[in-house]
Amino acid sequence: MAQITVLKVEKEQQPGKNYSITSVSYKTTDGKVKGMKVFPFGPQAAVADAFDGAQSGDVYDANFEKNEKGFWQFAPSPSKAAKGTTPTASPVAKGNWETSDERAARQVMIVKQSSLSNGVAFLAAKYPKGIPDEFRVGDLIDVARQLEEYVLHNKKPATGDVE
Repeated sequence: MAQITVLKVEKEQQPGKNYSITSVSYKTTDGKVKGMKVFPFGPQAAVADAFDGAQSGDVYDANFEKNEKGFWQFAPSPSKAAKGTTPTASPVAKGNWETSDERAARQVMIVKQSSLSNGVAFLAAKYPKGIPDEFRVGDLIDVARQLEEYVLHNKKPATGDVE
């Protein structure tokens, strides 16, 4: 259950219809301002009734759920919080997405992997008859580092650097 603070409640008469849609503007405990339209029929009828007469600054206990179309709605019916109640912060959900540092590290890793692959392709083109026995893995890494430096830092190798 979350607490919301009502900012504004308006009823909008629908042209040619015999009902009004209730628009609720509210502030969440984490300071976000949101709004929701509530229809006065079906499962939302009790919600529209709950906000009837709500004033700016009123605090409500409310639950939210997605409807069959995937839109968020009040569920099942918000209730006015006890007098003198101030909204309490609810824990903020943490996502499992990458931080900017993790994203930057991943990009560097992708460039390094690509540089190694392109280094192998470069050496295969340089030695079409086969890589000599005296070739070292360190030679491949040197080529890959030069490619990496060019991609990440725009450092062009001096003529003759890549062997």
